[in-house]
Amino acid sequence: MLGYIEADLLKETRQASQLSVCDLKDALQRGDALQVLDARTPGEWDSGHIEGARHIPLPKLTGGLKRLPKDAPLAVICGSGYRSTIATSLLLARGFPRVQNVMGGIGAYQATKCAEWQAADLVFSPMV
Repeated sequence: MLGYIEADLLKETRQASQLSVCDLKDALQRGDALQVLDARTPGEWDSGHIEGARHIPLPKLTGGLKRLPKDAPLAVICGSGYRSTIATSLLLARGFPRVQNVMGGIGAYQATKCAEWQAADLVFSPMV
């Protein structure tokens, strides 16, 4: 049995949405109704994680789908972005419509300093 398919044979493709660590930090700071799913191993989780995140290691994800809100937005994170990409793809294939992969993983989340800014009001020049 082969474990791959050639890209030219695919009839339908779908691109998973990507979320930057700064956008994730901003959403969490604003209190958006966003659930973070951490797909790392128990040892990685124990070494530090995002407060309020749910922990379901990637190998146990298919068995833990019932623990996740199907219609709520999910941000999936791992150590570097590889496992979260797989988890995101699996969730999308299982009918979770609002899933985003966190680019760079927890390493980027912890290392990245994000600028604090607020959107300014639009200023229009008076018409002459």
